[in-house]
Amino acid sequence: MAVISDPASPEYMVLDAENKYNAALSASERISALLRQKERALGPVKRQQLRKLVTSPYLRDRMNALALKI
Repeated sequence: MAVISDPASPEYMVLDAENKYNAALSASERISALLRQKERALGPVKRQQLRKLVTSPYLRDRMNALALKI
């Protein structure tokens, strides 16, 4: 196994991108699991309210507008 010491080399860039991708993927999986856990902890009334918010066209458009503003 060769050691890649030049950060400008294509091999180094590929390995760096793979490492960042794997780290982002594992972070995404952890966050998704935490979100599912918190959703399960909600009571039936709160879960129904959350479902209404998630499917709200107004809220979707408002969040999209805020995302474009940033």
